[in-house]
Amino acid sequence: MKPQYANLQVDCWVHHGKLGWSPTSLCLGRDSIHEGSEILAALQELKAENFPGRLQLTLANRRNEGSVTSLRLMHVPARDDLRVMCIRFESGSATIEMTDIGLRLMIDAVGQWLKGAEDFGVSPRNSPLKPKDLGDLDRLSAELWFWGPCYAGP
Repeated sequence: MKPQYANLQVDCWVHHGKLGWSPTSLCLGRDSIHEGSEILAALQELKAENFPGRLQLTLANRRNEGSVTSLRLMHVPARDDLRVMCIRFESGSATIEMTDIGLRLMIDAVGQWLKGAEDFGVSPRNSPLKPKDLGDLDRLSAELWFWGPCYAGP
């Protein structure tokens, strides 16, 4: 693990309730507009690397219920079952597996979050692909929702 991606002062948790399309969502929150830039740096690093690329981030545990303290970001080539991204989680850990399309969506979403946007989500449904063109893992993907200092989330 790279030290710049360890113990980030960003909350990450699983929300068991519908915020958008999926029945459960992964959420990122921050207490200050100055937090979270390491996530964008990690995504940009993945974009610059050759396939496959993977980075592990650890996050501060500032929530009790549903906390996620380990976030794995993966940049992979598109394949039949994955055309955009798959966001999944289990017991304190989350993985976001992204193709080129998914990585662009994530970079855009995190960039908007860092500029102050909040109360919005990103998922394979945000891609330019038609629903029938998504892979099985895209369809099973959770959403990633962004919260900020003005609105702490659900």
